Amino acid sequence: MVSGLDKAFQLSTNSDLNENEINNTLNVIKAKYLENYNYTSSVKYIFIKKEIDELTLMSKFEHFYEHLLNFKGKLLNRYDYGRNLKYWDWAFLRNFNLFSSKKERIFVPCKERITNKDRFRFSIVPASFYPTQDVTALFLKEDVQESIEYVTALLNSKYVFQWLSNKGIRKGDIIEFSEKPISSIPYRKINFSDDTEKEIHDKIVESVKQYRRNKDNKIIKIIDSYIAELI
Repeated sequence: MVSGLDKAFQLSTNSDLNENEINNTLNVIKAKYLENYNYTSSVKYIFIKKEIDELTLMSKFEHFYEHLLNFKGKLLNRYDYGRNLKYWDWAFLRNFNLFSSKKERIFVPCKERITNKDRFRFSIVPASFYPTQDVTALFLKEDVQESIEYVTALLNSKYVFQWLSNKGIRKGDIIEFSEKPISSIPYRKINFSDDTEKEIHDKIVESVKQYRRNKDNKIIKIIDSYIAELI
């Protein structure tokens, strides 16, 4: 999803917003807030859900109006993707319906500098949180039997780090996370008819949940050991 000018739509607080305005915001997680499995914060963005005119903006969204006026010139000069954008509109709502679904999702920075790192920052994010252009989002397809915790553990493993470091799209010390390099990652499916594999899957799921609660780095090593049994 592309706003076209992030700073124009970001809100530092919602304490002064009226009810219309509160109901027309999005919770956005930026790349800088992503960690292994978790996220640390989010930002409220202006997002007016219905088509309105400027008079309605002034009368029903007065705080939004005052805020957006500071950026009006730049907003009107955004790339408009062939649309007749109003300055309070977002530029491009790619996959908005998917992002608005009640599914958990996985976020990762679109680009990651890997200097002095040995794993990436794939994060489990609840429904109702949205990405902008500095974050790539992944959703599990309907036929995936493995849990989101298992998939995220695999993506955060040292094995995937090594794979993308060598075979991903890399520019110096920066790895890109777009559809092509992510889709190239070998995926280890679980044979749920095999009791041993199912048990390892379930142990990984429980370990990820435990790590998300208390962030004990010892658990990361335990997760790695379980994945090593599958690889």
